[in-house]
Amino acid sequence: MPLMMQWFGRKKRRNKSEKLKRILFCDASCTEVKNKREVIFKNNSRNTMKKILGLIALSLVLTQSAYADFETANAALQKQDFAIAYPLMKEAAEAGDHQAWLAVGKMLLVGTGTEKNPTAALPWLEKAANAGDADAMNMLAQLYFSGDQVPKNTDAATSWAHRSAATGDMVGQYLVAQVDLYDPSLSFLDASGKPSMEKYDALAKRPATERALDQEEFTMLSKSAEQGYGPAKNMAIAALMDKVGPTNRARLLELAAATTNIPDPLRHRVAIVTVLQKLGESHASFTLFMDTEQTAAQSAELRAKSDGITESEQCKIAQMKLAKTEISRPLENAIYLPTEAKLLDNFYLISGQWQETWTYNVCGKMVAVPIEFQADGLGGAYFQTKLN
Repeated sequence: MPLMMQWFGRKKRRNKSEKLKRILFCDASCTEVKNKREVIFKNNSRNTMKKILGLIALSLVLTQSAYADFETANAALQKQDFAIAYPLMKEAAEAGDHQAWLAVGKMLLVGTGTEKNPTAALPWLEKAANAGDADAMNMLAQLYFSGDQVPKNTDAATSWAHRSAATGDMVGQYLVAQVDLYDPSLSFLDASGKPSMEKYDALAKRPATERALDQEEFTMLSKSAEQGYGPAKNMAIAALMDKVGPTNRARLLELAAATTNIPDPLRHRVAIVTVLQKLGESHASFTLFMDTEQTAAQSAELRAKSDGITESEQCKIAQMKLAKTEISRPLENAIYLPTEAKLLDNFYLISGQWQETWTYNVCGKMVAVPIEFQADGLGGAYFQTKLN
Protein backbone atom coordinates (compact mmCIF):
# COMPACT_ATOMS: atom_id res chain seq x y z
CA MET A 1 0.00 0.00 0.00
CA PRO A 2 2.33 2.74 -1.22
CA LEU A 3 2.21 6.15 0.45
CA MET A 4 -1.19 6.05 2.11
CA MET A 5 -2.95 4.87 -1.04
CA GLN A 6 -4.98 1.73 -1.74
CA TRP A 7 -6.09 0.79 -5.21
CA PHE A 8 -9.68 -0.46 -5.26
CA GLY A 9 -11.48 -2.29 -7.99
CA ARG A 10 -8.44 -3.10 -10.08
CA LYS A 11 -7.76 -6.32 -11.79
CA LYS A 12 -5.22 -8.62 -10.13
CA ARG A 13 -2.12 -8.83 -12.25
CA ARG A 14 -0.55 -11.98 -13.58
CA ASN A 15 3.01 -13.07 -13.02
CA LYS A 16 4.95 -9.83 -12.44
CA SER A 17 8.09 -11.26 -14.00
CA GLU A 18 6.24 -11.47 -17.34
CA LYS A 19 5.36 -7.79 -17.03
CA LEU A 20 8.91 -6.66 -16.39
CA LYS A 21 10.14 -8.72 -19.32
CA ARG A 22 7.97 -6.58 -21.57
CA ILE A 23 10.00 -3.48 -20.74
CA LEU A 24 12.33 -2.97 -23.70
CA PHE A 25 16.06 -3.40 -23.01
CA CYS A 26 15.46 -4.12 -19.31
CA ASP A 27 18.60 -5.77 -17.91
CA ALA A 28 19.67 -7.27 -14.61
CA SER A 29 19.62 -3.85 -12.96
CA CYS A 30 15.82 -3.93 -13.23
CA THR A 31 15.52 -6.53 -10.48
CA GLU A 32 11.92 -7.62 -10.04
CA VAL A 33 10.30 -6.19 -6.97
CA LYS A 34 8.83 -9.09 -5.05
CA ASN A 35 6.36 -7.02 -3.08
CA LYS A 36 4.84 -4.27 -5.21
CA ARG A 37 2.87 -3.00 -2.29
CA GLU A 38 5.89 -2.84 0.00
CA VAL A 39 6.01 0.68 1.45
CA ILE A 40 9.55 2.03 1.11
CA PHE A 41 9.33 5.34 2.84
CA LYS A 42 6.52 4.49 5.27
CA ASN A 43 8.73 2.17 7.28
CA ASN A 44 7.71 0.85 10.65
CA SER A 45 7.81 3.97 12.78
CA ARG A 46 9.40 2.17 15.68
CA ASN A 47 12.45 1.06 13.69
CA THR A 48 12.84 4.45 12.00
CA MET A 49 12.69 6.35 15.26
CA LYS A 50 15.10 3.97 17.02
CA LYS A 51 17.68 4.35 14.24
CA ILE A 52 17.57 8.14 14.36
CA LEU A 53 17.60 8.08 18.15
CA GLY A 54 20.68 5.87 18.13
CA LEU A 55 22.54 8.25 15.83
CA ILE A 56 21.72 11.24 18.00
CA ALA A 57 22.53 9.42 21.23
CA LEU A 58 26.01 8.58 20.00
CA SER A 59 26.92 12.22 19.36
CA LEU A 60 28.02 12.96 22.92
CA VAL A 61 31.13 15.03 22.15
CA LEU A 62 29.93 18.59 22.64
CA THR A 63 31.33 22.07 22.06
CA GLN A 64 33.10 24.14 24.68
CA SER A 65 31.22 25.64 27.63
CA ALA A 66 31.93 28.23 30.27
CA TYR A 67 31.64 25.61 33.01
CA ALA A 68 34.85 23.80 33.93
CA ASP A 69 32.86 20.72 35.00
CA PHE A 70 31.38 20.47 31.54
CA GLU A 71 34.76 20.83 29.86
CA THR A 72 36.23 18.13 32.07
CA ALA A 73 33.21 15.88 31.52
CA ASN A 74 33.38 16.40 27.78
CA ALA A 75 37.08 15.50 27.78
CA ALA A 76 36.25 12.31 29.68
CA LEU A 77 33.59 11.49 27.10
CA GLN A 78 36.14 11.85 24.32
CA LYS A 79 38.36 9.39 26.17
CA GLN A 80 35.33 7.13 26.75
CA ASP A 81 35.83 7.41 30.51
CA PHE A 82 32.08 7.30 30.98
CA ALA A 83 32.07 6.55 34.71
CA ILE A 84 34.03 9.77 35.28
CA ALA A 85 32.11 11.77 32.69
CA TYR A 86 28.58 11.22 33.99
CA PRO A 87 28.88 12.69 37.52
CA LEU A 88 30.85 15.65 36.17
CA MET A 89 28.29 16.22 33.42
CA LYS A 90 25.43 16.02 35.90
CA GLU A 91 27.18 18.54 38.14
CA ALA A 92 27.49 20.91 35.18
CA ALA A 93 23.83 20.37 34.32
CA GLU A 94 22.74 21.12 37.86
CA ALA A 95 24.84 24.30 37.68
CA GLY A 96 22.76 25.41 34.68
CA ASP A 97 24.88 24.48 31.67
CA HIS A 98 22.50 24.17 28.68
CA GLN A 99 24.69 21.71 26.78
CA ALA A 100 25.07 19.56 29.86
CA TRP A 101 21.28 19.27 30.10
CA LEU A 102 21.23 17.61 26.69
CA ALA A 103 24.28 15.46 27.46
CA VAL A 104 22.87 14.16 30.76
CA GLY A 105 19.58 13.38 29.04
CA LYS A 106 21.40 11.40 26.36
CA MET A 107 23.56 9.54 28.87
CA LEU A 108 20.53 8.53 30.94
CA LEU A 109 18.68 7.54 27.81
CA VAL A 110 21.32 5.08 26.60
CA GLY A 111 22.97 4.18 29.92
CA THR A 112 26.33 5.86 29.33
CA GLY A 113 28.26 6.08 32.61
CA THR A 114 25.09 5.42 34.58
CA GLU A 115 22.10 3.11 34.61
CA LYS A 116 19.77 3.47 31.67
CA ASN A 117 16.75 5.48 32.79
CA PRO A 118 14.66 7.02 29.97
CA THR A 119 12.11 8.42 32.43
CA ALA A 120 14.83 10.31 34.31
CA ALA A 121 16.21 11.55 30.98
CA LEU A 122 13.00 13.36 30.06
CA PRO A 123 13.31 16.37 32.43
CA TRP A 124 16.86 17.07 31.25
CA LEU A 125 15.90 16.79 27.60
CA GLU A 126 12.92 19.06 28.19
CA LYS A 127 15.13 21.67 29.88
CA ALA A 128 17.46 21.62 26.88
CA ALA A 129 14.55 21.71 24.44
CA ASN A 130 12.89 24.61 26.22
CA ALA A 131 16.23 26.43 25.99
CA GLY A 132 15.99 26.11 22.19
CA ASP A 133 18.08 22.98 21.51
CA ALA A 134 16.66 21.36 18.35
CA ASP A 135 18.45 18.05 19.02
CA ALA A 136 16.62 17.77 22.34
CA MET A 137 13.32 18.61 20.66
CA ASN A 138 13.91 15.89 18.07
CA MET A 139 14.77 13.30 20.71
CA LEU A 140 11.61 14.11 22.66
CA ALA A 141 9.51 13.89 19.50
CA GLN A 142 10.97 10.48 18.70
CA LEU A 143 10.62 9.17 22.24
CA TYR A 144 7.00 10.20 22.58
CA PHE A 145 6.07 9.07 19.06
CA SER A 146 7.60 5.60 19.24
CA GLY A 147 6.51 4.84 22.80
CA ASP A 148 9.38 2.36 23.14
CA GLN A 149 11.09 3.81 26.20
CA VAL A 150 8.48 6.21 27.59
CA PRO A 151 4.67 6.15 27.36
CA LYS A 152 3.52 7.04 23.86
CA ASN A 153 2.19 10.59 23.60
CA THR A 154 1.36 11.59 20.04
CA ASP A 155 0.33 15.12 21.00
CA ALA A 156 3.67 15.73 22.72
CA ALA A 157 5.56 14.18 19.80
CA THR A 158 3.71 16.42 17.35
CA SER A 159 4.37 19.52 19.45
CA TRP A 160 8.11 18.90 19.80
CA ALA A 161 8.50 18.00 16.11
CA HIS A 162 6.80 21.25 15.11
CA ARG A 163 8.92 23.29 17.51
CA SER A 164 12.08 21.79 16.02
CA ALA A 165 10.89 22.29 12.45
CA ALA A 166 10.10 25.93 13.25
CA THR A 167 13.82 26.48 13.89
CA GLY A 168 14.58 25.22 10.36
CA ASP A 169 16.08 21.96 11.63
CA MET A 170 16.01 19.32 8.88
CA VAL A 171 15.47 16.41 11.29
CA GLY A 172 12.55 18.24 12.88
CA GLN A 173 11.06 18.88 9.44
CA TYR A 174 11.35 15.18 8.63
CA LEU A 175 9.72 14.24 11.93
CA VAL A 176 6.76 16.52 11.20
CA ALA A 177 6.33 14.69 7.87
CA GLN A 178 6.43 11.35 9.70
CA VAL A 179 3.91 12.44 12.34
CA ASP A 180 1.55 13.73 9.64
CA LEU A 181 1.96 10.55 7.61
CA TYR A 182 0.63 8.47 10.51
CA ASP A 183 -2.14 10.87 11.52
CA PRO A 184 -5.36 8.84 12.01
CA SER A 185 -7.38 11.40 10.07
CA LEU A 186 -5.47 10.46 6.90
CA SER A 187 -6.08 6.73 7.27
CA PHE A 188 -8.82 4.97 5.33
CA LEU A 189 -8.66 1.82 7.47
CA ASP A 190 -11.59 0.94 9.70
CA ALA A 191 -11.40 -0.06 13.37
CA SER A 192 -10.46 -3.63 12.41
CA GLY A 193 -7.57 -2.46 10.22
CA LYS A 194 -9.33 -3.21 6.93
CA PRO A 195 -9.70 -0.73 4.07
CA SER A 196 -12.93 1.26 4.20
CA MET A 197 -14.26 2.34 0.81
CA GLU A 198 -16.32 5.03 2.51
CA LYS A 199 -13.27 6.56 4.21
CA TYR A 200 -11.22 6.17 1.04
CA ASP A 201 -13.78 8.04 -1.06
CA ALA A 202 -14.07 10.78 1.56
CA LEU A 203 -10.29 11.32 1.55
CA ALA A 204 -10.09 11.24 -2.24
CA LYS A 205 -12.90 13.77 -2.71
CA ARG A 206 -11.47 16.44 -0.41
CA PRO A 207 -10.78 19.74 -2.17
CA ALA A 208 -7.25 21.11 -2.01
CA THR A 209 -8.36 23.60 0.66
CA GLU A 210 -9.15 20.73 3.04
CA ARG A 211 -5.77 19.00 2.81
CA ALA A 212 -3.76 20.97 5.35
CA LEU A 213 -2.05 17.90 6.85
CA ASP A 214 -1.13 16.51 3.44
CA GLN A 215 0.23 19.90 2.46
CA GLU A 216 2.27 20.20 5.65
CA GLU A 217 3.60 16.63 5.32
CA PHE A 218 5.05 17.13 1.86
CA THR A 219 6.16 20.71 2.48
CA MET A 220 8.18 19.63 5.51
CA LEU A 221 9.47 16.54 3.70
CA SER A 222 10.56 18.66 0.75
CA LYS A 223 12.34 21.21 2.96
CA SER A 224 14.16 18.48 4.88
CA ALA A 225 15.25 16.70 1.68
CA GLU A 226 16.38 20.00 0.15
CA GLN A 227 18.68 20.46 3.14
CA GLY A 228 20.21 17.06 2.38
CA TYR A 229 18.77 14.91 5.17
CA GLY A 230 19.19 11.31 3.97
CA PRO A 231 15.99 9.71 5.33
CA ALA A 232 13.97 12.62 3.93
CA LYS A 233 15.60 12.26 0.51
CA ASN A 234 14.71 8.56 0.40
CA MET A 235 11.16 9.32 1.50
CA ALA A 236 10.89 12.00 -1.21
CA ILE A 237 12.16 9.55 -3.86
CA ALA A 238 9.46 7.09 -2.81
CA ALA A 239 6.82 9.83 -2.88
CA LEU A 240 7.83 10.88 -6.41
CA MET A 241 7.73 7.22 -7.40
CA ASP A 242 4.20 6.81 -6.08
CA LYS A 243 2.45 10.06 -7.03
CA VAL A 244 1.37 11.22 -10.48
CA GLY A 245 2.91 14.41 -11.84
CA PRO A 246 4.22 15.37 -15.31
CA THR A 247 7.84 15.83 -14.20
CA ASN A 248 7.97 13.35 -11.32
CA ARG A 249 10.10 10.74 -13.07
CA ALA A 250 12.78 13.23 -14.04
CA ARG A 251 12.80 14.75 -10.54
CA LEU A 252 12.98 11.29 -9.01
CA LEU A 253 15.99 10.27 -11.07
CA GLU A 254 17.78 13.56 -10.40
CA LEU A 255 17.23 13.22 -6.65
CA ALA A 256 18.27 9.56 -6.65
CA ALA A 257 21.51 10.44 -8.46
CA ALA A 258 22.33 12.87 -5.64
CA THR A 259 21.39 10.46 -2.83
CA THR A 260 23.59 7.87 -1.14
CA ASN A 261 22.46 4.93 0.98
CA ILE A 262 19.24 4.32 -0.92
CA PRO A 263 17.64 1.08 0.38
CA ASP A 264 17.99 -1.78 -2.10
CA PRO A 265 14.25 -2.25 -2.80
CA LEU A 266 13.92 1.45 -3.57
CA ARG A 267 17.09 1.41 -5.69
CA HIS A 268 15.66 -1.45 -7.78
CA ARG A 269 12.57 0.63 -8.47
CA VAL A 270 14.76 3.56 -9.46
CA ALA A 271 16.48 1.28 -11.99
CA ILE A 272 13.11 0.36 -13.50
CA VAL A 273 12.07 4.01 -13.70
CA THR A 274 15.35 4.72 -15.53
CA VAL A 275 14.32 2.20 -18.20
CA LEU A 276 10.76 3.53 -18.39
CA GLN A 277 12.06 7.05 -18.89
CA LYS A 278 13.90 5.91 -22.03
CA LEU A 279 10.63 4.69 -23.58
CA GLY A 280 9.28 8.21 -24.01
CA GLU A 281 6.88 10.64 -22.39
CA SER A 282 4.45 9.46 -19.72
CA HIS A 283 2.80 10.95 -16.65
CA ALA A 284 2.41 7.49 -15.10
CA SER A 285 4.29 7.02 -11.85
CA PHE A 286 6.11 3.79 -11.11
CA THR A 287 3.09 2.66 -9.10
CA LEU A 288 0.61 3.60 -11.81
CA PHE A 289 2.73 1.93 -14.49
CA MET A 290 2.77 -1.32 -12.52
CA ASP A 291 -1.01 -1.12 -12.13
CA THR A 292 -1.64 -0.36 -15.79
CA GLU A 293 0.83 -2.47 -17.75
CA GLN A 294 -0.93 -5.82 -17.37
CA THR A 295 -4.15 -4.46 -18.83
CA ALA A 296 -2.29 -2.58 -21.57
CA ALA A 297 -0.44 -5.75 -22.60
CA GLN A 298 -3.69 -7.72 -22.74
CA SER A 299 -5.19 -5.03 -24.96
CA ALA A 300 -2.12 -5.16 -27.21
CA GLU A 301 -2.51 -8.92 -27.54
CA LEU A 302 -6.18 -8.61 -28.54
CA ARG A 303 -5.40 -5.84 -31.00
CA ALA A 304 -2.52 -7.84 -32.51
CA LYS A 305 -4.74 -10.86 -33.09
CA SER A 306 -7.47 -8.68 -34.63
CA ASP A 307 -4.81 -7.26 -36.97
CA GLY A 308 -4.02 -10.77 -38.19
CA ILE A 309 -0.85 -11.46 -36.22
CA THR A 310 -0.79 -15.17 -35.49
CA GLU A 311 1.28 -17.38 -33.23
CA SER A 312 4.12 -19.40 -34.76
CA GLU A 313 7.47 -20.87 -33.84
CA GLN A 314 9.02 -17.53 -34.70
CA CYS A 315 6.22 -15.39 -33.22
CA LYS A 316 5.23 -15.68 -29.57
CA ILE A 317 2.73 -12.91 -28.90
CA ALA A 318 3.20 -13.22 -25.14
CA GLN A 319 6.84 -12.21 -25.64
CA MET A 320 5.87 -8.73 -26.82
CA LYS A 321 7.97 -5.78 -25.67
CA LEU A 322 6.83 -2.33 -24.66
CA ALA A 323 8.64 -0.16 -27.21
CA LYS A 324 7.35 3.38 -26.74
CA THR A 325 5.13 5.57 -24.57
CA GLU A 326 3.81 9.00 -25.55
CA ILE A 327 1.27 11.60 -24.43
CA SER A 328 -1.53 11.51 -27.01
CA ARG A 329 -3.74 14.06 -25.24
CA PRO A 330 -2.24 16.54 -22.76
CA LEU A 331 -3.21 16.83 -19.12
CA GLU A 332 -6.41 18.85 -18.70
CA ASN A 333 -8.10 20.45 -15.66
CA ALA A 334 -5.07 19.72 -13.49
CA ILE A 335 -5.23 20.53 -9.78
CA TYR A 336 -2.24 19.75 -7.56
CA LEU A 337 -1.77 19.51 -3.82
CA PRO A 338 -0.25 22.87 -2.86
CA THR A 339 3.16 22.71 -1.19
CA GLU A 340 5.45 25.49 -0.03
CA ALA A 341 8.76 23.98 -1.12
CA LYS A 342 10.49 23.54 -4.46
CA LEU A 343 11.39 19.84 -4.56
CA LEU A 344 7.82 18.54 -4.28
CA ASP A 345 6.02 21.44 -5.92
CA ASN A 346 3.17 20.27 -8.21
CA PHE A 347 4.09 16.62 -7.72
CA TYR A 348 0.77 15.36 -6.31
CA LEU A 349 -2.04 15.44 -8.88
CA ILE A 350 -5.46 15.66 -7.22
CA SER A 351 -7.63 15.91 -10.33
CA GLY A 352 -7.15 15.97 -14.08
CA GLN A 353 -7.40 13.79 -17.20
CA TRP A 354 -5.02 12.84 -19.98
CA GLN A 355 -4.42 10.15 -22.59
CA GLU A 356 -1.31 8.17 -23.44
CA THR A 357 -0.48 5.72 -26.22
CA TRP A 358 1.70 2.77 -25.33
CA THR A 359 3.17 0.95 -28.33
CA TYR A 360 4.19 -2.72 -28.15
CA ASN A 361 6.50 -4.61 -30.49
CA VAL A 362 4.59 -7.79 -31.31
CA CYS A 363 6.60 -10.10 -33.54
CA GLY A 364 8.21 -7.15 -35.29
CA LYS A 365 4.96 -5.22 -35.78
CA MET A 366 4.04 -2.13 -33.76
CA VAL A 367 0.71 -2.28 -31.94
CA ALA A 368 -0.56 0.94 -30.33
CA VAL A 369 -2.77 0.91 -27.22
CA PRO A 370 -4.51 4.20 -26.27
CA ILE A 371 -5.05 4.56 -22.50
CA GLU A 372 -7.31 7.08 -20.74
CA PHE A 373 -6.19 8.26 -17.29
CA GLN A 374 -8.25 10.04 -14.63
CA ALA A 375 -6.66 11.28 -11.37
CA ASP A 376 -8.11 9.43 -8.39
CA GLY A 377 -7.77 12.18 -5.76
CA LEU A 378 -4.98 10.51 -3.79
CA GLY A 379 -2.04 11.03 -6.11
CA GLY A 380 -2.76 8.05 -8.34
CA ALA A 381 -5.10 7.53 -11.29
CA TYR A 382 -7.78 5.28 -12.68
CA PHE A 383 -7.19 4.00 -16.22
CA GLN A 384 -9.04 2.45 -19.14
CA THR A 385 -7.65 1.06 -22.38
CA LYS A 386 -9.41 1.80 -25.66
CA LEU A 387 -9.74 -1.11 -28.07
CA ASN A 388 -11.29 0.87 -30.90
